[in-house]
Parts: sequence; C-alpha cells; structure tokens
Amino acid sequence: MTEPITLAIPYYRGPDYLRTAIESVPAQEDEHWQLIVCDHSERDEARGVIEALGLSSEPRVRCVQNPSNLGMVGNWNTCLDFVETPLGSLLHADDVLEPNYVQTMRELAATYPGAAAFFCGARVIDAEGFEHFSFADWIKRFYLPRAASAGAEF
Repeated sequence: MTEPITLAIPYYRGPDYLRTAIESVPAQEDEHWQLIVCDHSERDEARGVIEALGLSSEPRVRCVQNPSNLGMVGNWNTCLDFVETPLGSLLHADDVLEPNYVQTMRELAATYPGAAAFFCGARVIDAEGFEHFSFADWIKRFYLPRAASAGAEF
C-alpha cells in the first residue's frame, strides 16, 4: 500500500494528553501518515498544542474547530468525515501510538485488501506512563481470532 493512513483525533479537553498523542504521530517509523484533529473544545486548545509542537506548517497536519457542540460521538464522526485516505484510524486524545503503528496498519491493509476494519492490542497506562490493568482490555483477548490468540503476529 502506497497511500497514507489518516490518524483522526477527536479532542475535547486535556491539552497535555493531546500533546502526547500528537507527538506519537511524527515519531512513527513509517512516515506515510496524515493527522486531523477535530477540536470540540470552546477554547481552540488543539491549534495551540499543534503550534507549540511546531507542526502548524506541516502539510500532513490539519486542525478543525467544530462550530458547535456535536457531542462525543458527533465529534468522532466528524473526525471520520475528514478522512480522505482509504485507510483511517481514530486516535483518541489520551492515546499514544507505538512507533510501528502506521507501518503495521498499512501492511495489514496491503495484505488483506478486502477487509473493512483492523484492530490492534492496547497497553493501558496511567497519567505517569505506567502500565495499568484494564478489565475491558483483558476481556477482549477472549474475542481474538484463534490464530491471534495462539500468538500469531498481525
């Protein structure tokens, strides 16, 4: 796959978390990415974070200020509406991507061109960056396809 993946961040509040999420995008080993941040706050914080990171002139980075309160799911959907590439991914503002995320998703899309969706595992961390137990993520492992639960890498 030669086309980039669009990483779409629905943002409401928590500029420190947003900063960390955004920083994980240019840190990708595969530089075939685009970033769109949909700012749902009334304070236009996302644009300030992007400027502080020196990414406001990066052509792969866009920030959209929502004109009104769309609600959480409305903001997620707005983010997806701005995805113009064949492959898109929601990156929540309190998430951090592993450095090989873009590469992995693009490889999966190339390997399975008929697939409609891809997912990956997650490590839940707290505000200090320490791994934290998540019952929901623990349960998800029981729903993995057999090959994945047997240790196959995707």
